Amino acid sequence: MDAMSNDGSLEIINRTINDKVVLITEKDNGQPDGLNKGFAVASGDVMGFMNGDDYYLPGGIDKLVELLLDRELDFVYGGQINLDLERSFATISVPTGDEVQTIGDFASIFEPSCFWNRKVWDAIGPFDCNKHYTFGWDFIANIVACGDFKIAHLADVVSVNRLHIDRKTFSKNNKVREQEIIDHITKFGSSKCLDLLDAFRNPNPAVDYFLDIQSVRTQRLLYRYFFPLLSRKLTYSNFIQYASFFR
Repeated sequence: MDAMSNDGSLEIINRTINDKVVLITEKDNGQPDGLNKGFAVASGDVMGFMNGDDYYLPGGIDKLVELLLDRELDFVYGGQINLDLERSFATISVPTGDEVQTIGDFASIFEPSCFWNRKVWDAIGPFDCNKHYTFGWDFIANIVACGDFKIAHLADVVSVNRLHIDRKTFSKNNKVREQEIIDHITKFGSSKCLDLLDAFRNPNPAVDYFLDIQSVRTQRLLYRYFFPLLSRKLTYSNFIQYASFFR
């Protein structure tokens, strides 16, 4: 699915295209819309997608698909290497199986490290085109919330997530992304995460975790710097430790 890009994608596609590839070049309404168009014409039983910034590790696809098919599962996920190109360091996220319990609080399962079968797509898809940033997170959370699917994890890394200044999730003062995260946590989040969100957003939170922080200005400052962490893997106890520095 080429959205009439001018970055050389079409030239690369035309060099490698074969009779198994369906090429459609037309404008779309963003990433989830383009993916939906692709999945609409896909004929396979195993589905997944890889972002243009990222890539699979050798053997990553084989490991996930083998797990999915051998155990007759519906949804499988592995870990990823987070490669920060700006600060030249990497972190590794290896699944433990607890991610399905925390997917409502933060993006603990990474879409480029996932595969699912057609039954899941027919029941949960397509991606919500109103969610420009969180459509994948929303899709996975809905799979987990449904409770009808057999889910398993692979305790190994299968993909690389490249972090750089030009990726869409890195834009500063992004109120659209912030609102999408708030909507996700409001819908799927645990009670502790909802209380934490309330404490950061409101000058008079309903919970008493941060009553030692009396200044509304201080609360707003904390919210501005710590809110982005809500969409990453950070436990409630970690948050309390961070907040203790400001008491």
